Amino acid sequence: METTDVLDNLLSSTGIATLFLDAEFRIKRFTPVTNRLFNLISTDVGRPISDISRKFRDPDLLTDAKAVLERLTPIDKEIFTEEAKPVCYVRYIRPFRTNDNRIDGVVITFLDITERKDREILVQRARSFAEAIVNTIHEPLLILDKRQKVVSANPAFYKTFRTDAKATEGLSVFDIGNGQWNIPIVRTLLEDIIPGQDEFNDYEVTQEFADIGTKERAHIRLNKRESKQYS
Repeated sequence: METTDVLDNLLSSTGIATLFLDAEFRIKRFTPVTNRLFNLISTDVGRPISDISRKFRDPDLLTDAKAVLERLTPIDKEIFTEEAKPVCYVRYIRPFRTNDNRIDGVVITFLDITERKDREILVQRARSFAEAIVNTIHEPLLILDKRQKVVSANPAFYKTFRTDAKATEGLSVFDIGNGQWNIPIVRTLLEDIIPGQDEFNDYEVTQEFADIGTKERAHIRLNKRESKQYS
């Protein structure tokens, strides 16, 4: 009895929507905040979860719960509430084990990740916007990370240097183009000088590239900007 009281108090105080179902997928108990997702009242304990209307889109809820109970393998899924401004949750389904290690149903928890999801959307939009701008630049352009690895390049770069993303992105700038970018002054700038500066503008290096089909020397212009990452 004391253990049950402790569990009930714990569930009442938590801010996480949690739903316990027995092996027949009837409601055993739930946390108060679960009402944000289901139309639940205290007398719903004992009713099948399939009888309870919910405020989010999740046609696989019962199917996933059955699969978890059958295979004892957790299932996670993102779901959205049906509101003017939808809330995004990660829905976790786990087998519910008793103290003597019996499987006695499933426990379903819902973690609100709306804020993180909104940040991800903003970052993706910003990235897409930046890529669109980069792709309109007519001069060859390489974007490097702090480790001098190629994050991306624009179409003009691939066309001029007769290469593609597979042979460029993710590689050290000093390894691409059969090592043609392993230029001592560029290496010194990227590894020793530029890292200590927040910004670096328009440092020009002239280099001849054998693979671009011209004897003219190419002018490399180096710039640095610190990117702001979302956490």
